[in-house]
Amino acid sequence: MHSQLAIEDTIVADSTYVSTRSQQHRYVTLDGMRGIAALSVAAHHFGGGLISGGYLAVDFFFLLSGFVLMRTYGSWLQGGGHQIEFARIRVIRLFPIYIIGLLFGACYTVFGILRHWQASISWFELTTSVFFNLFMLPAPFSPALFPTNMPAWSLFYEMLAGLALPALLVRRSNMAILAFCAVAAIAITLVGYRLVGSPDALGLDHSPLIRGPTWEVWYLGLMRMAFSFPLGVVIARLTLSQGRRISNWVVLLIVLLASIFAISVSGMARLWYDLICIFAIFPVILIFASRIEPKGVVAKIARFGGNISFALYAVHATLCRLAWYYLEQRFAITAGISLLIYLAASIALAWSIATWIDPPVRRRLSNLFADKAEQGSSTHRVSSCRLSN
Repeated sequence: MHSQLAIEDTIVADSTYVSTRSQQHRYVTLDGMRGIAALSVAAHHFGGGLISGGYLAVDFFFLLSGFVLMRTYGSWLQGGGHQIEFARIRVIRLFPIYIIGLLFGACYTVFGILRHWQASISWFELTTSVFFNLFMLPAPFSPALFPTNMPAWSLFYEMLAGLALPALLVRRSNMAILAFCAVAAIAITLVGYRLVGSPDALGLDHSPLIRGPTWEVWYLGLMRMAFSFPLGVVIARLTLSQGRRISNWVVLLIVLLASIFAISVSGMARLWYDLICIFAIFPVILIFASRIEPKGVVAKIARFGGNISFALYAVHATLCRLAWYYLEQRFAITAGISLLIYLAASIALAWSIATWIDPPVRRRLSNLFADKAEQGSSTHRVSSCRLSN
């Protein structure tokens, strides 16, 4: 039963979808928040200062992942669910869209090299990066962890966190996990304070928390994951017995989240603002959001946002570079119009991938793993019979 349940979970359209033996329920409010977070990241990468705190969406994603994975698989893992099977589930969930984003970025990089846009990256760096990145491993010979698709660094850390869930987090007490989160929070604060004001390898001079994609500060991204993901696990445990009610007050929570990403702060205040959001505001928002569900049109919009959020996050960086070059540089379109065109194109592409490509690929992979598991079981039974005879 657990095996079939796990396979079914890999083909749903989003990660805020919880299955149990008796019921299936989707956290629609969290869907909407994931959509807003992904859109904020996309707008932030376009520049212009419109969503200056969009990079904080990564920390919110880590928090959501810990919550949702614990709610979805916590009881199954605690009841003896196999870690290897769980790893297969995570691979099937993440890899199809991740590979699309990686190859999309690699094609753009090749085109850029041929057009002399990418003078800073060599063919050797490109080929070695793509080789390692195909296995969701950081590129060893590049300043960036995932040079052809920068945002993929957070997917790598999320994969690590997911694999740690059955081995570490599920079998630890809430107090032990919170103590671990406290250590991670102290580390983030100390490292962030040390890095304030120094430009990162990408030439940016903002909050130190924006510096996740590079080897120079690879540990900072790891620390951010090490705080938010386990905290999401604890919140999932502590709120498990709480019921949910239907309310369109969800809209206010989503607007609040978008406003947090949009607020512009500079200097040392930027660091403290980021830390307060990560350590306090995001967890409180998650607690309230997990207790209410929208209805009607709001629910439909929230589901749509959840459906496209992962694909939007995976492919937007390449579209961002294309939009910047063709819309602003080649055709001199104003930044505001370029942003709208870019976001519309990103949403359309993400919807196409999430609707027409990702589900059948994941379904095929799920069936393939199921067939191999069945063959392995049959081989084991035959071998057992031969030994008994």
